[in-house]
Amino acid sequence: MFPCAGKPDASGALVAHPQMAPSMTGTTVHLSVESVSAVLERRPGRGGEVLVPRSGLHGGPGVFARFRDSEGSRVGPCSPR
Repeated sequence: MFPCAGKPDASGALVAHPQMAPSMTGTTVHLSVESVSAVLERRPGRGGEVLVPRSGLHGGPGVFARFRDSEGSRVGPCSPR
């Protein structure tokens, strides 16, 4: 499990299994981040591609983006600004 360092953040784990494969048609993992822009700036040269650029959330505060990671899964970082 990923440590939380005593903060009220979500924790999780990465799992590799022969019956599981990264997918563009399965679940999108959304992660709360401090800065969506900073996450997207780190994408070049790390594989994958930006699918949805930094965009405002419809009817609510915050921004999000979506990218395909280097293993082929969709990831959606979200932040309040």
